[in-house]
Amino acid sequence: MVTCSPRDLNSNRIMKDPVVIIEVLSDSTEVKFTEKVDLYQSLPTLRAYIIIDQYSCWIRMYERDSNDIWRNRLLNDMEDTLAVNGFDWEIPLTAIYQDVKFKRKEVD
Repeated sequence: MVTCSPRDLNSNRIMKDPVVIIEVLSDSTEVKFTEKVDLYQSLPTLRAYIIIDQYSCWIRMYERDSNDIWRNRLLNDMEDTLAVNGFDWEIPLTAIYQDVKFKRKEVD
């Protein structure tokens, strides 16, 4: 999570004004992520919500544009680069998934 708010400086558990939230999906959070998208998009300070799959090269990024409209894009190629508008950084998916050995997801 990224925050730029002085209100969040002394908190180590709850951020009141997140700007970016990044979540790695687990089996339990995967079923709830659509609910979280709606909830997180209602936060006025949030500019991006990034969901990373641990089982495959798959990153879904929800990003608020300058007109306050949410857009989403899928990054699913190791040649892709993750970048959030307004931040001076970018991360290639090869760096995010470096040393990750994908294994098949177990189906119940």
